[in-house]
Amino acid sequence: MLVFILDLVLICLCLPLVAASTYYLVLAFVGISSRKRLYLQRKPRVIVASTTPSFAILVPAHNEEESIQKTLRSLLALDYPKDRYSIVVIADNCTDLTVKKAREMNVRCLERIDEKNRGKDWALDWSVKLLMTEPFDIFLVVDADCEIDSSALREIAEVHDQGCSVFQLDNSASNPDDGTISYLACIANRLENNYFFLPKHVLGLSQFLRGTGMAIHREILQGYPFPLNEESEDLAYSLLLIRNGIQIRLIPQASVRSDFPKTLAQLRIQRTRWLRGGDRLQKVSRFQMLKDGILGNNLMMLDAAWTLFAQARVQMVILTVVLLLLSTFAFYSWGSWISFASLMTAICMFFLQSAFFLLGVWDVGITGHRLRLLFLAPAIAFYWCFLGVRAKLSKKNGSHAWIRTPR
Repeated sequence: MLVFILDLVLICLCLPLVAASTYYLVLAFVGISSRKRLYLQRKPRVIVASTTPSFAILVPAHNEEESIQKTLRSLLALDYPKDRYSIVVIADNCTDLTVKKAREMNVRCLERIDEKNRGKDWALDWSVKLLMTEPFDIFLVVDADCEIDSSALREIAEVHDQGCSVFQLDNSASNPDDGTISYLACIANRLENNYFFLPKHVLGLSQFLRGTGMAIHREILQGYPFPLNEESEDLAYSLLLIRNGIQIRLIPQASVRSDFPKTLAQLRIQRTRWLRGGDRLQKVSRFQMLKDGILGNNLMMLDAAWTLFAQARVQMVILTVVLLLLSTFAFYSWGSWISFASLMTAICMFFLQSAFFLLGVWDVGITGHRLRLLFLAPAIAFYWCFLGVRAKLSKKNGSHAWIRTPR
């Protein structure tokens, strides 16, 4: 009886791992085969000011005096008619010099004081309602510690002309060489961009919004306002749009860049916030979206539901390790064909995940300095998994108010 139960456990561990790994493998193949073609086919857009959409670039900020001017310089340098976009800083409950530094750059700054309803979600909701009285076509959200490609608005305008209403710029790291933590975060980000979300773009599937570099047409915001009291407002809004049949298009030719965590303290604060908020949303959404997608024969919703399962990479690594240990024990204890098949599956999953990681190493670029950074990678990866487990087991609800990653 014990042997039967353990064999059943091994099967239950194998099935989700094989399904998720197959999904990643297919997307990685599509990404490798199509990425170069996408960039080679890129054509510059000729801009005629009278026909281009107007943009409100929203910069939600809470005590960002150190980085706000760098971000604003990047936005002021955008290659787009100056009378067709406006930069609006939303200074939410700031107690430092954010407002002063923003106005020194001659940009519009809205001050918001509300001690009860604090956070990026409330700041965006408040500012969008104010700006709806003005003739903006598209609202672009850029975090106050980011820089953006000068062609970003041109690229969004080009896709907007094709009838799309919600867009996500490529999201990348600007500091891969600052240390092992930022280097690994950059690798994970590059894998997600080029071999997960980019293939979805090629296959005509929806993206998920990433918090910064997301652009939404005014009509969408009027019909579907930003969700409030959400720790992961970008994921919550993505799921809301997809449930209502609205596709999110990736703009792979233009990037928004920011510094990724480079110390353990920065990693702990940022990842715990992201993992806790995302895990809660996944728990309440993935099975319902899977059911609705099947019953409604909705491929976009089915893919989004499966993404919520497959994107849990920390859980995949942990499941692989558990499967490897249990199947090894089972094979050497009673040697059933199920234990042997499970052991082979675990070994294959280990090599597939290792190959996927090495693909990210190659994509970011190999230098002597980066090879040296890899020596500490196992310890950081273990800590990363620990944060994921702790966030998953935590019963505390995260605060949706501003929680800044220390710099």
